[in-house]
Amino acid sequence: MATEDGPSSESRPGRWREYRWLAGVLSALAALILGYIGITEYLKHLPDQPHRTPADILYLTFRLFTLDGDWIVGQKNWPLMVAKFLAPAVTAYTAALTVLAVFRRQIQQLRVRLLWRNHVIICGLGRKGMQLLREFRRRGDRVVAIECNEGNDDIPTARTFGAVVLVGDAADELMLRRAGINKAGRVLCVCGEDGVNVESAVRAFEQIDNTIPANASSGTLSCRVHLVDGKLCELFKQHTLFARHDDRFEAVVFNTYANAARLLWNNNPLDRVRIGPDDARVPHLVVLGFGPMGQSVLLAAAKVGHYANGRKLAVTVAAADLESQRRHFIAQYPQLERVIDVHWMAQDVEDPQPRTRLEELASDESWITTVAVCLDERDRNLPVALNLPRVVHRRNIPVHVWLSERTGLASLLEGDRRSAAVGRNINPFGEVEKVCSLELVLREKLDQLAKMVHQSYINKRTREGAKPQSDPALVPWGQLGEGLKESNRQQADHIAVKLRAIGCGMIPADSSANRPERTINASELEVLAKMEHARWNADRFLAGWTLGDKNTAELKTPYLVSWEELSEEIRDYDREPVRNLPALAREMGMRIVQSNNAA
Repeated sequence: MATEDGPSSESRPGRWREYRWLAGVLSALAALILGYIGITEYLKHLPDQPHRTPADILYLTFRLFTLDGDWIVGQKNWPLMVAKFLAPAVTAYTAALTVLAVFRRQIQQLRVRLLWRNHVIICGLGRKGMQLLREFRRRGDRVVAIECNEGNDDIPTARTFGAVVLVGDAADELMLRRAGINKAGRVLCVCGEDGVNVESAVRAFEQIDNTIPANASSGTLSCRVHLVDGKLCELFKQHTLFARHDDRFEAVVFNTYANAARLLWNNNPLDRVRIGPDDARVPHLVVLGFGPMGQSVLLAAAKVGHYANGRKLAVTVAAADLESQRRHFIAQYPQLERVIDVHWMAQDVEDPQPRTRLEELASDESWITTVAVCLDERDRNLPVALNLPRVVHRRNIPVHVWLSERTGLASLLEGDRRSAAVGRNINPFGEVEKVCSLELVLREKLDQLAKMVHQSYINKRTREGAKPQSDPALVPWGQLGEGLKESNRQQADHIAVKLRAIGCGMIPADSSANRPERTINASELEVLAKMEHARWNADRFLAGWTLGDKNTAELKTPYLVSWEELSEEIRDYDREPVRNLPALAREMGMRIVQSNNAA
């Protein structure tokens, strides 16, 4: 059953379709009433007419709908004149609607293939697909949806929003051609299974590669592929479509779990208090549940959690079925424990030992504790959060609860917040409406800062005389590999962490706040450069790089060492992005200022 909300008043592309049959019925009723009144009056003025019963008059009225009104001549009353023309019009209108209903799919497909350009194709009408469809329609894009389940309750809703819905396999070449793949601007593969999404993307690529000449002037087909399994994701990225940079096909993998985790730590940083170079406190993340969401939350924290005191982020993970999940995760990230200090607890999150551990962490002020409740049984998440040890709520320790949709539980939580009683420290995250938004999936705005970071690197390397042949990163953003793009995104995400370390933040450049732009002094530059090197090390370790002579193909680099072991020349690579922070802020229309709450 569909759980999404219905059509929004923000967009009613299908409103006429909702009322067109009602319009026909009302017109027919008007023609019937006017015809009955008019014929009654008409017969009164005819000489030598036999007596007509109401049934006789009604029969004569119905004859108007069959274009049989020639027997009416010389009429002078307006109801009959209107009915004589309205009734046949209603018949023609109804016939047209019937033909359109019978041949609707064929007409829609013909219109898509012949007339549509730069439209959006969504493969899969689950919750993610419907969320994307609504947002695309709200901004005026034409949408074709391909759904394999003819009984999907969301199909009528999608059509109400004005989307063309095709029922069939999104990985079928014929179905993609019916959807106008060769003239589309975007295709989003968001079916329920990773394998289907991969196959759909590959088939879309083959259609573009085989049918559009290399010198064609048609635009790029932008493909977004939702994948959960990390190994399949890496295998998929080895496909030819990721190696092509001919401006005809662009493939990007995304994951709603990763989107949720990234959004969570951007909006709710683990270093919610300033951590300076001499600070003994350490952020400690407690992850309850280690399914796909719990793993994404931990991974995102490991990427961004690098602070001025040089201490590793501490993490405690508790889950009933932890062993198999941990082995799978470590197989993907074998160097995880070089990045964070992690403690594993293979027990149910409500067992005494995890609760005791959480009580200790919450009571110890040397830890800056944060809790993320990420159980796969999502109905348990809020009750578990509300039932955490009292010290967690008493000390107002942030508890982030995975709620993938707005439910009655979320409404209950909001009610508790209003009462300032239980739950005021609980923050729901991961709602489909947020993590599957166009802004996160398309990354059009999110990548703005990452592109600036990349261009800054190109400028520095170019000044040094480097050539693209010696450095695969010295290419425009559109030709950059997805792994290197993600590395730039991580560097961009860490800017806020660096600024918090020196008690700063960003505000709009045209803000009316009377706060002068803040410069970064020499000592702060060194602190932030060390943070950048720690972040870079973590990025490389998690991506599978190891220490050795530089060899990009074998993922080896000689720089996976501590800051103290680096030469001054290499240290300067970590200083450069810090020096560029004020300029990057200005390019974004922002300025760096001292935070009001800087400790």
